[in-house]
Amino acid sequence: MQLREAGNGPTVLYLHPGDGFTALPVLDHLARTHRVIAPSHPGFDGSELPEDYRTVDDLAYFYLDLIAQLALRDVIVLGVSFGGWIAAEIAIKSTARISGVILVDALGARFSTNPREREIMDLFGI
Repeated sequence: MQLREAGNGPTVLYLHPGDGFTALPVLDHLARTHRVIAPSHPGFDGSELPEDYRTVDDLAYFYLDLIAQLALRDVIVLGVSFGGWIAAEIAIKSTARISGVILVDALGARFSTNPREREIMDLFGI
C-alpha cells in the first residue's frame, strides 16, 4: 500500500474516497498545520486486496492496526465518501487512540431508525 505523509502538528489520518486520491491540494493545505498521514486503501492504487478482506469492517480493523503500528495517539480520522464510511466504522470499534472523527459526505451512514426508509435517493430506480 502507498502511504503519503507530510506536515507537522496534530496528526490527521486521511481516508480517501472510492475514486482514490483526488484531493491532493486539500492534503497540502492540511499539512500546513497538521501531520497528515494518507494511506491508500488495500486494493486501491495498484495494491492487492487481501483475499480475506470482504467488508468495510475488515478495512476498519486494518486501519486500527495501522494506527497502533505507527504508534499514533490523539489522531483525527478524516474520511471522505467511502473513506468516511471506514472512519465511522473505525470510531465505533475503538477510540483509544482517536481524538476526533471528521466525516465528509460519508457513504454507508444511516441515521433513520426505519430500516426500510431510503436515506439516499436511488437515482437509477427513478
